[in-house]
Amino acid sequence: MDAKAISETYERDGYVSPVQVLTEAEAAAHRERLEALEVAEGGLHYKAKLHTVMMSPLQMATSPSVLDVVEALIGTDILLYDATYIIKEPGTEAHVSWHQDLTYWGLSDDAQVSMWLALSPATEAAGCMRMIPGSHKQGVFDHETKDDPSNV
Repeated sequence: MDAKAISETYERDGYVSPVQVLTEAEAAAHRERLEALEVAEGGLHYKAKLHTVMMSPLQMATSPSVLDVVEALIGTDILLYDATYIIKEPGTEAHVSWHQDLTYWGLSDDAQVSMWLALSPATEAAGCMRMIPGSHKQGVFDHETKDDPSNV
């Protein structure tokens, strides 16, 4: 699929979304693998490069449904930089404050794609991700770090 087709198919309000990557059953199976490893090894929240030690995040990141969209956006020269689980349990004050991913990666080029993939229902009640439509077209903003223990 070319970039124009991706844009026409998935772009809504200035960002690419939603893209069907997994069925509910596949998402549940990946979540079960994550939770089983957490029981065996401890928490995996914000552990970097998990795709190098677990098949599940590698399989999700390199699935044809993901790669088709990424190729349409940035071309075929693709490097998987990181796969990280952000675990936000229901009923907690945990949140991720407003930010732009590129600010934290330290890479020299902005021809990058960040994908957020929910392994549980992403509802307002669960505290689903929100984005500022079109903000990716406004360049990189200065970021301010605050001391907030509930910010994951």
